[in-house]
Amino acid sequence: MLVVRPVRETDLNALEQLAEHAVPKLTNLPANRERLQERITRSQDAFNGEVEFPENEHYTFVLADDSRDEVLGTATIRAQAGANEAYYTYRQETLIHASQQLNVRREVQTLALSHEVSDATLLCAFSLNPATRAPVPRTCCVVRV
Repeated sequence: MLVVRPVRETDLNALEQLAEHAVPKLTNLPANRERLQERITRSQDAFNGEVEFPENEHYTFVLADDSRDEVLGTATIRAQAGANEAYYTYRQETLIHASQQLNVRREVQTLALSHEVSDATLLCAFSLNPATRAPVPRTCCVVRV
């Protein structure tokens, strides 16, 4: 059975494999053992801590196949973006330059620096093992917290 559960210390090797095979290479799922260990520790601290208001907690989960004792994927939920430091993203915009007299219309795609998702909860480092990216039936997953 597939379950979504909090990450464990014993998942470190599986997270390394997921990071190595991530396509495209994800900067928020580092292929670095020490940084992945920090991610596990940070998540366990978040789950074990007392939280009155969401701040900079990061909760890391894995998708695991309990019947084969195998980790198939991972994701991290960041409780509040920008809780301790500025959180910037890029927003894709379309600029339209038009002239009815000249019968000209051009659309230009641009990226604009933004901080509009500050204070939002974010899904980070979502990654699945490439071998398991086939459609998963909706009734096969259980969430355990």
